[in-house]
Amino acid sequence: MNTLKTILIIVLLAMLSIAAFLAFKSDFFFKKIDPITLIPSNAVLVFETQEPVFVWNEIVTQPIWERLSSIPALKEMEQQLVNLDSITGKSGNLDKALKGQQFVLSMHPTGRDDFDFLFTIGFEANRLSDFLTQIEGGLANTSVIKSRNYSGITLYEYPIASGNAVFTYGVYENILLASHTSFLVEDAIRLVKSSELRNFKETYAVLFQSPETAQGIGLLRMGSSGLSKLVASATTVRTEDFTRQLNDLQMAANLRFAFEEGKVNFSGELLGISGTPLTILSTPLNKINLFNELISNRTAIFRHHRLDQSGNLHPRLREISQIRNTISAEIESQLISRGFFDNVSGQAGLMVFEGFDKKELEKVLLLPVGNVETALTMLEEFSVQLNQGDRELLAKDRHWGKAFFALGIEEFPMHLFDGKFEGFNETVVSSIGNYIVFANSIRTMKNFLDDYDNDSMWGKSVFQKKYLESAPQEAVFSQFIDVNKFFNLILPALSPDWQSIFQKYAQEIQAFDMIFLSITAENGKSMVKIEFDYHLEPIKKSADFLLTLSREVSFNQALAYGPKVLENFNDKSREYLVQDEDMTLHLINSEGDRVFSSVLSGAIIGQVFQVDYYKNDKLQVVFATSDGIYGYDRIGEPLPDFPIVLPGGRTIAQFNVLDYDKSRDYRFFVSDESGDLYIFDQRGQLLEGWNPRRTTGRLAATPAHHRISGMGDFMISLHENGNLELMNRKGESKTGSAIRLGESVPTVYGLTDRGGSSAQIVTINNAGELVKVNFNGELTYRNQLLRPDRETKFNIVPNENKDNFLIVIQEYNKINVLSQDEKPLFTWDILSDDLCFQWFSFGYQKDIFVVIDRVQEFVYLFNLKGELLNSKPLNG
Repeated sequence: MNTLKTILIIVLLAMLSIAAFLAFKSDFFFKKIDPITLIPSNAVLVFETQEPVFVWNEIVTQPIWERLSSIPALKEMEQQLVNLDSITGKSGNLDKALKGQQFVLSMHPTGRDDFDFLFTIGFEANRLSDFLTQIEGGLANTSVIKSRNYSGITLYEYPIASGNAVFTYGVYENILLASHTSFLVEDAIRLVKSSELRNFKETYAVLFQSPETAQGIGLLRMGSSGLSKLVASATTVRTEDFTRQLNDLQMAANLRFAFEEGKVNFSGELLGISGTPLTILSTPLNKINLFNELISNRTAIFRHHRLDQSGNLHPRLREISQIRNTISAEIESQLISRGFFDNVSGQAGLMVFEGFDKKELEKVLLLPVGNVETALTMLEEFSVQLNQGDRELLAKDRHWGKAFFALGIEEFPMHLFDGKFEGFNETVVSSIGNYIVFANSIRTMKNFLDDYDNDSMWGKSVFQKKYLESAPQEAVFSQFIDVNKFFNLILPALSPDWQSIFQKYAQEIQAFDMIFLSITAENGKSMVKIEFDYHLEPIKKSADFLLTLSREVSFNQALAYGPKVLENFNDKSREYLVQDEDMTLHLINSEGDRVFSSVLSGAIIGQVFQVDYYKNDKLQVVFATSDGIYGYDRIGEPLPDFPIVLPGGRTIAQFNVLDYDKSRDYRFFVSDESGDLYIFDQRGQLLEGWNPRRTTGRLAATPAHHRISGMGDFMISLHENGNLELMNRKGESKTGSAIRLGESVPTVYGLTDRGGSSAQIVTINNAGELVKVNFNGELTYRNQLLRPDRETKFNIVPNENKDNFLIVIQEYNKINVLSQDEKPLFTWDILSDDLCFQWFSFGYQKDIFVVIDRVQEFVYLFNLKGELLNSKPLNG
């Protein structure tokens, strides 16, 4: 018994000795808390490392940092760390103090448009008090530090010399909490004191179940809902759908970053927050650069989808999309059940164009198919079924020889592809090669076909092509962001505070060329990689346009018309048609030589058109004078049956060329001096219903034809007396009588080419009222524009494609230029009674607004900010 007591006493003494040793040599009895548990769940992102000084040094030694550090927020952060290093005595003391400690930096919203950082550092035993002592010893004046109690924790506030800002810090157990925003520290304390509030670790538990650790350069932990908060705070209400979907995707990732020459990379595993693994397969498929030749140079964002894997990657996408079951059922019965997807290759490419449209982003979806004719036929039949079998409502049109038509169904791609590809309130369908092309408006389709015809594609650019070729071809999803174009895309959507920052530091931000994201399958895991490519060319301000004299041609007489730019069908070069004061017509080639000259009986009225009269891909010119319609081939020979004259010796006032189906069966749409309308075929025969079609008076604009998707063909005449007439192709009124817009109309009209009932005719009456009429003949909008006096003039100025327009208010001594949404663009002081306006658009923010002063014979060229593109007016 005594022996047993002796053994127990020895064991007890040994245990007490070990405990005493551990208490002395380590933090065995030191209460150690994970700093991650003090981070509120609203964190946008969390960065964790055990070597913060090393990480910071890695960042500031990168070439890109010199460019970015000119942004004040980043420069101030760098200066604060330099100051902290100085306080701790330099010589690497700061690195020694923090090395091996659990350093966590989290980003949190602090207001509608603001964010700030919370520092939570978990120290080993005794290291925290030593660190604080070291810092306080380095401060020149500790009396400025104020303290207060918050929920039992002492908080210290140190004023920052750069302003009224205060740096707040406090200690909870082994954790140092610090921030430039005091309530972030208070939130962390309130979190740890509460049993109800959730922290970041609990919210994103899947991130901490991963075997990834913060060893080395550290981990960046982030979730889709946090990113949603960031986007929502920086942007306006127009991005609500995107932020909602981003939040609902419920994904997260642990990312490591690395630096390469000209690149910053982030990579890691993509995880589902719900705990359900994202199972995607790595199977070979056609290459991403299959789309090379079809990605327009307007593209700000290009996304490549593996359609067979996207459902696994985004399992909740269908349920969070605003899918309507009735539309899905229609698509299922008319397309999917009939084998539409049997013809689809399994991948798709989505382009988002630069420029934030008034209603929606411009999007084009490319779908490779095995047999284009089969796919188009199915889509056409689907459109006809939507219109109760009425094929006349399948309004086909052509642009650059490519036929297209509209589907009368909202968000067709989203419903067809289970939630992907939102933003197609209208769907316009065409084809190129083995691709079906979907665009979300007629204007977008025309823009895309323009670029295709002009070879303005990524595949023709060394810069973009290299990214497509370097992308992992096995990726399930890839996204390319052209930063310069994306900058133009996002800027109008930013909140005012963020917008001013982006504008002020545009050159620094645009040092990045391309942002590339890919998701691939590796060993059963979904791996994500984000790559930021940058350049470091010197920052320089370049003019929007550089105008230089390329060629000069002299004439014996002053010019009365032109130059009208024409295309030489042989070599695609430019030629120029002019008419001098002697009524002589001249065609000048690109070298400045005269191809032919021909004397006319009068001055050219309105436009000169190029037509393929013989349907052999050779082009001729057609135009009108007051006494007839004339046609010439390229060498100056008259076309058969020309000139065409009006019956009864009437004179021509307006002239237009129509090609309803782009079949090269041309019609000539003419109005006479009294406003009566005539339509001739190309042999000079008057068509039934137009011999003539009587109207209510002289026209204010050229008579025209418009094909509106889902509504058919419309013949339009806008009259000086304020009447608007909508007719069918037989000349019959579509509305029963003329639509009254005002007492008179002094200008032409613009068209909001959105398709269907949303398409509208827009003009201004003599009272200065902006009026809009839809193609049902309904007056949908009327608003009085600024009218300083009765002499104020109003102008609608369409661009060269007639798919957008500006509003110009001309006062006695100035002009006011407005967008089609009536938003002021610029004002310019000019004194003249006779001004002419033109607008040429070459892409987003690449515009020339022309003011011609016929009195002084000056030509002014502006961008849409009102900046002159030429230092002095051109003579003209």
